[in-house]
Amino acid sequence: MGRQVRETGRPLVLTQCGRSAAVLVDVHSYQALLDEIDELRDVHRGLADEEAGRLVSHDEAKKQLLDRYK
Repeated sequence: MGRQVRETGRPLVLTQCGRSAAVLVDVHSYQALLDEIDELRDVHRGLADEEAGRLVSHDEAKKQLLDRYK
């Protein structure tokens, strides 16, 4: 079963009593899914920050960092 997933790169749907119960994916595909989820969460946080007015311009951010680390 695991070899089939590794060799084909395709997920394998496991069934129980004729119904889908779990999906087996290779580690690379699983990590890629986790990475994509993280990126999408970052995008959503950024959009929420924009909507809430929690953004500063590039110049202001640069100034704040330089002031903080003088």
